Amino acid sequence: MRGSSPQTLHGHTGAVLAIDFDPQFNLLVSAAADKTLRLWDVAHERCTRVFYGHGGTLHRAVHARLGPTDGLISHAACRATSF
Repeated sequence: MRGSSPQTLHGHTGAVLAIDFDPQFNLLVSAAADKTLRLWDVAHERCTRVFYGHGGTLHRAVHARLGPTDGLISHAACRATSF
């Protein structure tokens, strides 16, 4: 969000190691040492979904927007999670 102050989004219990931002939909995906991926609604400063069950620390997250209600998030373990 250009011209606005930095925001702090609370939720991960480990260090955030990677993020990817979709400016069209104001969504951010984060990968962390707590072995979760989180999808954030930046405009409302809230986490909308948490993806659990990863076997190790996540070092990379990429969000690919496929449409207004579905998408794909991939992470460094070369697995993909649909939502």
